[in-house]
Amino acid sequence: RSWAAIGLDSETGQIAIARMRVHPRDCDVVYAAVLGDPYGPNQTRGIYRTRDGGRSWQRVLFRNDHSGGSDLMLNPSDPNVIYATIWDAYRPPWGGRTTGTSGIFKSTDGGDTWEELTHKPGMPDTTAIGKSSISVSAADPDRVYADIEAEPGQGGVYRSDDGGETWALVNGNTALFHRAEYYTRIFADPQDADIVHVLNKNWFMSRDGGRTYEGVEPPHGDNHDLWIDPTDNQRWIQGNDGGATVTSNGGRTWSDQDYS
Repeated sequence: RSWAAIGLDSETGQIAIARMRVHPRDCDVVYAAVLGDPYGPNQTRGIYRTRDGGRSWQRVLFRNDHSGGSDLMLNPSDPNVIYATIWDAYRPPWGGRTTGTSGIFKSTDGGDTWEELTHKPGMPDTTAIGKSSISVSAADPDRVYADIEAEPGQGGVYRSDDGGETWALVNGNTALFHRAEYYTRIFADPQDADIVHVLNKNWFMSRDGGRTYEGVEPPHGDNHDLWIDPTDNQRWIQGNDGGATVTSNGGRTWSDQDYS
């Protein structure tokens, strides 16, 4: 019914916030992945935390002035365990750019300290990774999935079964990170650790831990976001270029996207 601005604004008036997560047991604790001003270097980038409902914000992870937050995930079993992705990117008028300071990070103390996972065993053997997305399974808190943009043979869906200590590339199909700057979202099913969704221009769903995929067909293409009911993994709300759409039967039928 009413809204109030609570900060994270920018002197330029342009700031992209890629993801926000609310602590499941304390609604005053919120985390924000701030890409920042997407059109050039700036100091607003990074991962932020508030402990007072947004009255004040603290930046808890900062890479540099051209790398901002692109995804965040709180471990459903322990929300003090946080995964974040940093994307080295800005978009000048002549086209996008990505260089070598993107990365994946983990905190086990609510964001006070962070460990970089980008160079853990099994991760891409390259310094030039791009945009990444990350998700943790509520069915198995040690199961972590990441969709990583990198050169062919290095990019794709990675999986960890030990909370991010070691990784394996389970599918390197470039369709999983095609036009990564526009899409790149991955979602672990809350009830089955082997089910994972990858949203891109197309929507891909795996039932075998990320190894193979089938297509999901919502009413509209260009897939950007997904919510899966934590108590009913057949009920989804999905966001695409046509708007939002709802299914209660695992994608077999959908609501329309007409709004009034």
